[in-house]
Amino acid sequence: MVLVQQWVHQAQEWNSLDVATQEKVIGRTKADSIELDENIQPAESHVARTAIEDQNGDDLEVLRRNVPYGTVTEHDTMFVGFTSDPPA
Repeated sequence: MVLVQQWVHQAQEWNSLDVATQEKVIGRTKADSIELDENIQPAESHVARTAIEDQNGDDLEVLRRNVPYGTVTEHDTMFVGFTSDPPA
């Protein structure tokens, strides 16, 4: 299974948020990309919402890549995810 998403970011709005808010949105620390403890990680964070589990609740392995695209003045990211064992 392959998932491809083209992302257009609102960088100015994102950068106007303080670091603590950005970390809660993503679910990782900004400085070193360490996943927040599940006791403080919001259920709606990116990390929490992108965890893929099978019917038994076991995590599925997904290879993820986020690649920049565009020109010097207009650029964003392309997300590609791969798994050999898609959820049922």
